[in-house]
Amino acid sequence: MLKKLVLKVAMLAAFVTLSVVSTEAMALTKSACTVTRILYDGNSNSRLAVWCSGDANIYYAFNNDATCGTQVSVNTLKVWESIFQAALLSGRKVDFGYNNGPAGCAIPLMSSNIQINAS
Repeated sequence: MLKKLVLKVAMLAAFVTLSVVSTEAMALTKSACTVTRILYDGNSNSRLAVWCSGDANIYYAFNNDATCGTQVSVNTLKVWESIFQAALLSGRKVDFGYNNGPAGCAIPLMSSNIQINAS
């Protein structure tokens, strides 16, 4: 009985912690991005770059970058690239979170909640 209670409390604490971290990390949202171009290079500094129609920004995600640091795993980059590729091929729009990155990293960095727009 005590083990179940401790497990439930631990799961609740983890959920609250992840919710707070996710909210803080995603400062901005890009809604209804019509993907026009995708770049994924799987070198040692794996990066994903996405261009949206009518937007001057290029949105990036890195696995390991000297200036912008490690953001996400290579597997996460591959999944995100697949989502953006599906949107590009189907003509659907994509919503995603991004932030302005750490000091010295003057580019928008994708952060979370990448999903194909339902409309």
